[in-house]
Amino acid sequence: MAAWIRLVPLACVIASACAGSRGPDAQQIDELVDECRRNPARASKLRRSKSVGFRAHRRGGPRKVVMFGAPWCEPCDAAELFLSRRGIPFEHKDIESSALVKAEMNATLKDAGLESGGLPVLDIDGVVTRGFLPCVVDEAWAR
Repeated sequence: MAAWIRLVPLACVIASACAGSRGPDAQQIDELVDECRRNPARASKLRRSKSVGFRAHRRGGPRKVVMFGAPWCEPCDAAELFLSRRGIPFEHKDIESSALVKAEMNATLKDAGLESGGLPVLDIDGVVTRGFLPCVVDEAWAR
């Protein structure tokens, strides 16, 4: 229980709806990863949520994560820090840079059976998350 209380400030990272909050630092990301390892049922529960979907086909090319985000999105910053610290290759696509990128994000969500809303959108070899869900990202990358 005490570990969960220390992680309450990271709820903003997961919820993807944090306005004006300070993004997590590397230590907080590491604590969140440790919490995922200690509680594997958490990833399983999140996998069945309305924020996780599965695309019919994986993207071609080398294995990597595609992250759709925006410059003002603090959960996107947290996801980038998380992916970098884990050594997971990713491509960041700024949805505000072009209508085509935003349309690609919406098509990815639709293909995974998810509704639009919430950033970042992560595509981990066909596992798509709406919002930053580190436990799910870890599990999807490990498969």
